[in-house]
Amino acid sequence: MPAAIGLDSILEIGPGVRLAPLGDGGLSVSTDVLHVRLEGGSAGVFLERVLRRLDGRTPLAEVLDNWSESAQSEAIALLE
Repeated sequence: MPAAIGLDSILEIGPGVRLAPLGDGGLSVSTDVLHVRLEGGSAGVFLERVLRRLDGRTPLAEVLDNWSESAQSEAIALLE
């Protein structure tokens, strides 16, 4: 079982992960074996404020700095 993602995690978007903003404000996240579509205006915010900052060097706590506890929990749930 993989380790749980937490604020002390350092994550990186792998080379096989494709991120594509959609015209309706949604976001497409896909790999060779998985495709996820995030919908709604917050999908673009998630892309810019979280996914693009997962560089393998920045702790998740820094990426989610100044977010409410509930927003941090929701972001972590999406990443898991």
